[in-house]
Amino acid sequence: KQCQIGVLPLGTGNDLARVLGWGASCDDDTHLPQLLEKYEKASTKILDRWSIMTFERSISTADGSKITLNTTSSTGVTSPPDPNESLLTYEERVTNHLTKILISDDKEEIIHTA
Repeated sequence: KQCQIGVLPLGTGNDLARVLGWGASCDDDTHLPQLLEKYEKASTKILDRWSIMTFERSISTADGSKITLNTTSSTGVTSPPDPNESLLTYEERVTNHLTKILISDDKEEIIHTA
């Protein structure tokens, strides 16, 4: 099953959108419905600038037990984690976000995860 990903240039981390000439941001929420309508009608293009690797790894917790994490590593479009956020929390957040996108066939769910 192939995954289709759309870049929505709505925030500040839009390097891919800027590089591809799609714009840097959508600073007015009133235009969001028109923007989403355009995306819904847009054609699919092959993009070879991004690769995602996922793998599982076990880590030890403070009490000595082991847990398995699904870790996602992305190259090309990544923003650094917030310095106040632990790396583990950041990885879990990215993994959960990408997993929802990859397994969902529901357009609304994909939009809400963004």
